[in-house]
Amino acid sequence: MVVSKVIAVASGKGGVGKTTIAVNLGVALALHGKKARVLDADIAMANVSLHVGLDDVPVTLHEVLAGDADVGDAIYRVVRNFEVVPCGVTLSGFQKATPDRLRDVVIDLIEGVDYLIIDSPPGLNRDSILPIAIAEEVLLVANPDIASIIDTAKTKAIADLIGTSVYGAVINKATFSEKSVAVTEIGKTLETEIVAVIPEDPEVRRALMARRPVLLYNRKAPASRAFMSFAKRMIGETPTYYDEDLFREKEESILSRFIKAILRKK
Repeated sequence: MVVSKVIAVASGKGGVGKTTIAVNLGVALALHGKKARVLDADIAMANVSLHVGLDDVPVTLHEVLAGDADVGDAIYRVVRNFEVVPCGVTLSGFQKATPDRLRDVVIDLIEGVDYLIIDSPPGLNRDSILPIAIAEEVLLVANPDIASIIDTAKTKAIADLIGTSVYGAVINKATFSEKSVAVTEIGKTLETEIVAVIPEDPEVRRALMARRPVLLYNRKAPASRAFMSFAKRMIGETPTYYDEDLFREKEESILSRFIKAILRKK
C-alpha cells in the first residue's frame, strides 16, 4: 500500500510563484519515479490549469465541491506519474462550491499516490488556512524581498498555531541583487530551513505562455535543474543543484532586524 504525504504549498502573498512551485515539484517527483498529484485548492483564483494546458476541461474541483461530480472525474493525467485536479475559473462555479468539502476530497485523492501537493490560496483568510490545516506539512514560498518575507512569516505563524509541521521554505525568483535578502538571512528570519532556491528564469514565463511546466518545456533550464534537485532532496537523495553564492553568510542586516521587529510577539 502506498503511504501518501500531503503537503500544502502556501504563502501569505500572491504573485510569489506558488503555483509554479507546486506544479513543477509534482513533475520533478514524477520524473524521479514517484507518483504525484497536485490539487488546485484556490477556488476563487485558480491557476494550475493554465500551467498544464487544462483550462477547458469539463469537470474541475468546483463541480466536486458543489456535489455535482465525483472527484475521480476531476483527475487529469499530465505525464506518467503526474496528475492534477484543476479548479474552475468561472464565477458561477466558485459561487456553487462548498469549501468545507475539501477535507473529504483530500482523503479521496491521497489513495494510490506518493505525494499529494495542495496549491493553497494566498492570504490569511479561512479558505487559505483550510488547506494548511488539512495537510501534514506546509511548504512555504517566498521571494527575496521584505514584503514577501513578512507575509511568509505570518503564514508560518498560522501553521505553527494550528499544529501543521513546516517542511521548510522555498525561495522563488531568486536573483539576489545587493538590495535583496540573502538565503541565510531569510532562513534565520523565518526560523525554518530553506529547502530549495529556484532562480529567476525567463524560461518559466515562456513555459507558462506555452501552457507547460518549465520542466516539460526545457529540462535544461536553470529553474528546471533546481526543481529536479529539490525533488531529489524531498525523496531523501542528495541534491545536485547548489549555488554557494546564494547561501553566502552575511552579518545580520538592518533589513533582517527590521523584519524581526515587525514580527516580534508582544
